[in-house]
Amino acid sequence: MDRRDFLHNQVRVLVACALCSWQACRKDMQAGDEKKEIIIDLEKALLIPGSWLRLKEVLVIRIRPGFTADCFEAVQSFCPHAGGQLEWNVQEQQVICPVHGSRFSSSGGLLAGPAATSLKRFSVVVKEGRYLVVS
Repeated sequence: MDRRDFLHNQVRVLVACALCSWQACRKDMQAGDEKKEIIIDLEKALLIPGSWLRLKEVLVIRIRPGFTADCFEAVQSFCPHAGGQLEWNVQEQQVICPVHGSRFSSSGGLLAGPAATSLKRFSVVVKEGRYLVVS
């Protein structure tokens, strides 16, 4: 083995180690994100029924007027079928995947495939009549 082959092998090993470390950190961050809360100021966002936000891996929807938890839904923001970013369709009152057409209710229930599972739901709480806390 000459010097060039030796250096190429060392680079391959370093890249493999870096990728493994990155994957481990990524999994830790994802696990940590599940425990964190998202706080939304309702005086600045989600002002009217039908409005929605995509924050991190959560899609938050205001489904009716008011400042109680039952006025909001929070579901995962990616399709369980192929990972497409989901959107709220206010006319149809459904969460839709623009990639392959899967449809879900505002609470994440599967309405039409190709997705085979419902969406994960997140807890929502309104604090001080102003802040929506999603966890």
